[in-house]
Amino acid sequence: MKRLISFLLLLSLLIGVSACGGKDTGGAPDDSPDTTAAAEAETAEPSYLASLPGGDWGGRDFSILCRDYKEYEIYSEQETGDVMDDAIYRRNLAVAEKYNINVKSITSPGDWADQNTFTALVKNSVMAGDDAYQCVAGYQAYIVPMAMDNCFVDLYDVSTLNPDNVWWTKGFVDNNTVDGRLYFISGDWSLTMWEYIYACFFNKLLAENYGVDDLYSVVRDGGWTWDYADTQIKKVTGDLDGDGKYTNADLYGWITNNHSCRCLLTTGGLPIVENTGDSLTLALFSDKFVQYYTKMYDIIYSGGNEVFFSRPSIDADYTEMMNIFTQDHALFMTGTLDNTTTLRSMETDFGILPFPKRDETQAEYRSQVYDGQSVFCVPLSVSDVPFCGAIIEAMCAESKQSVIPDFYETVLKSKVSRDNESSEMLDLIRETLWFDFGYVHSVSINYIFSFMGDNLKNDTKDIASLWEKNAKVYQKNLDKVVEAYFGE
Repeated sequence: MKRLISFLLLLSLLIGVSACGGKDTGGAPDDSPDTTAAAEAETAEPSYLASLPGGDWGGRDFSILCRDYKEYEIYSEQETGDVMDDAIYRRNLAVAEKYNINVKSITSPGDWADQNTFTALVKNSVMAGDDAYQCVAGYQAYIVPMAMDNCFVDLYDVSTLNPDNVWWTKGFVDNNTVDGRLYFISGDWSLTMWEYIYACFFNKLLAENYGVDDLYSVVRDGGWTWDYADTQIKKVTGDLDGDGKYTNADLYGWITNNHSCRCLLTTGGLPIVENTGDSLTLALFSDKFVQYYTKMYDIIYSGGNEVFFSRPSIDADYTEMMNIFTQDHALFMTGTLDNTTTLRSMETDFGILPFPKRDETQAEYRSQVYDGQSVFCVPLSVSDVPFCGAIIEAMCAESKQSVIPDFYETVLKSKVSRDNESSEMLDLIRETLWFDFGYVHSVSINYIFSFMGDNLKNDTKDIASLWEKNAKVYQKNLDKVVEAYFGE
């Protein structure tokens, strides 16, 4: 465990992770945290929480509004013997004792279908100025647009948060800071960020039976591209039930759905919106994009019967794909790591890989997180911003120290991955997380991040013509985002 924590601390420095800040509208104790944590601890296992200055808030409540079905990442009533429940409980206890506070969770329905219920709670609280919540932990896709409705504090103004601290995700902070402003953040406090990472799973039995190459070596050598993956996908296909039709009862080289394909832009190293910090430019459509889209369309539709594109009534439902994969009916499956809880009981061994590169010109692998991850915000109505910032900072710091190592070792590396190579691949996937501005702000830009995945699902071949029809709508919506960030 010590070796793992030490490795994760080093790894997080390579990944880089950042924090943020809000306006000092309330009074904090004289010893409220100055935000600079030690850049590098002297010991092998530095205590991140201990490196933050203390403070005594006299037993004050710190209330976090969160989704009811994701409360487990925010709060645990007591130790239960479950590794993650206990880690969450101990984290909250450590922060509560350091600052003399009471950590409370306030839950609400908050899935995609319940977004209006959740966002109304935040907006009503801000309008009333009632300081009901000191932090909001919500669904990224619908929380981000609320920033442009003036609901949240600019985190760079919060004196008790430090953008340079390693517990905040650098690829998120850097790509979503505009004109020196940041209203939401993700980092090691967001357990859903780790659960929702996209990956490529492969069935080891089928790989052996069909003469598939050593995929781990291919990844290490930088050759794991979609062109290469296609050569392996084409090795595996079969009409298992002999009915002359290819359905979910047959054998495939790759099974996927539109949710998995939505991340192809990021994992393919192509930007959606270029963010220089001083400007935002629509960048999705290019010759590289057309070539990439055409390649993926051909892999899915122009071969034989090697690819199964799942089209469930609920887009995020992976049940059909999981059934196919666990029955040894697919070589590759693309999806998020949280779906692998189903794979724990799978008799056949499986491996985990990053998404393939777009082509051999892509310098490095890129990984993406499903947009349902939790992001954290400080409501504009809070009465004491330094208090909120200090506790949010401490929660994320202690999560990095005591929660994520348990999750990484117990859930991912022990329960999900079944070999040392998959653990190595998980490290690579984690290192290469990327949060394109256009992806994070997609809802405000007419759901632009779904342009590739949804059109692959819809069997759209002429993508250039479709882009031409929609480009003005995307640009108009991006202009509104620009105005929200840069307008007076």
